[in-house]
This record gives sequence, structure tokens and C-alpha cells, in this order.
Amino acid sequence: MRVFYVKYEANTGRIFSSGECLREALERQHTGPHPYLITEEAHGWETNYVSNGVVVPRPVFSGFNKTTVPADGKSVTKMTGIPEGCVVRIDGVEYTVDDGEIKLTFDTPGNYIVQIDHFPYMPFKQGILAT
Repeated sequence: MRVFYVKYEANTGRIFSSGECLREALERQHTGPHPYLITEEAHGWETNYVSNGVVVPRPVFSGFNKTTVPADGKSVTKMTGIPEGCVVRIDGVEYTVDDGEIKLTFDTPGNYIVQIDHFPYMPFKQGILAT
């Protein structure tokens, strides 16, 4: 009988392999410290992870409430729901979120790129235009 499977890291749930094969072949080939799950359907490793023994979609950051703000040093764009300790890059400079949100103001006009790569969340990238 053919089955779908995912192999993943036990401590993070990050899927590093998925596919389809004979159940017996999967059981024979499985060696090493990483667990696997037999699933009812195919799951892509890029957009899913394992949580509590179930394959689920990776969460997505909501983004900023404004993507254009005046460069007046007072107008704010913000993003909430950020895990504490998450590292955020703004034009390549890293900042650590300690209160669950990012609030940005700009003094200089320009296009600022905000990036977050924090598993299990999907990678995030958004431009903020300060005018």
C-alpha cells in the first residue's frame, strides 16, 4: 500500500522531507533521530510544519497597518502579533521584538524593506514607503 509521509525535526516541527512510497519501504528506510508521520495527502514542506503530531499550515504574519507614511518622525505604521524575541531586519539592520509589536516612524523619505524569518511563521517581507 502506498502512503504519503513527512519527516520532520522533533523539537521544531520543521518538515525536511515529504513524499509517497510503499508503507513497508518507509518503515525499512526510516533510521535516525527524526520522526515521521504517515498522512492522508501530500504536504509541501515549504508551507507546512508538524504541531502536536499533526501537519498544519505555517502561520503568516499579518503585515503593517500602513505601507505608506509621511517621513515626519511622528506618523506611525505598526504590526502586531510578533512573537517576543523575534528578530526583524529593516534594510538589513537587525532588531529584536520584546513586546509583540513593531512600531515604525521615519525621518527620511525612502522605501524601507522589513523582513522576518522566524519559524514556524512563513518568511515575511514588506516595503514601507516614507514620503
